Amino acid sequence: MTLLDAPSRVEEAATGLAAAGAHLVLHVTGQGTPAGHPIVPVVKLSGDADTLAAVPDDIDLDARETDADDLEAYLLAVADGDRTCAERHGLTEFSIARAGPST
Repeated sequence: MTLLDAPSRVEEAATGLAAAGAHLVLHVTGQGTPAGHPIVPVVKLSGDADTLAAVPDDIDLDARETDADDLEAYLLAVADGDRTCAERHGLTEFSIARAGPST
C-alpha cells in the first residue's frame, strides 16, 4: 500500500499514485465523483446513503455492505482485468497539479 500526500481531487491524486507505481486506486468518496483514469483503474467505495442513491451506477462498492473479504475479492478481480464502473462508462480524467501561477 502506498499513501500519497496529494490534492483531494481524484483526478490529481490518481495521476500522482499512477506516477508512483500504483496498479489501481481505491477512491473512498462521500460525493460520488464520477471519475476514472486512463492509466490505472479507479475503484470507488462509498458508505453515504444519499450518494449511493443518487449515483448507484458510478460507485463500485457500498461500504455499508462490504466487508474486508468482499473488498479484497473485488480489488483482485479488478487487478485481474474486470472493469470498474468508471471504465465501463469510459471515464478517463487526467490532471497534474501546478505549484505556481498559470499564464
